[in-house]
Amino acid sequence: MIRQILGSVSQFEKAMLVAKLKGARDRKKAVTGKCGGRKS
Repeated sequence: MIRQILGSVSQFEKAMLVAKLKGARDRKKAVTGKCGGRKS
């Protein structure tokens, strides 16, 4: 039971991290026009 609770907490933390990184990428793309990929 404890293992299931820890697993669900881990999934929640990963989802929050992914959402935070996506928001940061979207903000950078809005400012500079690109984000990621090869450096020019």
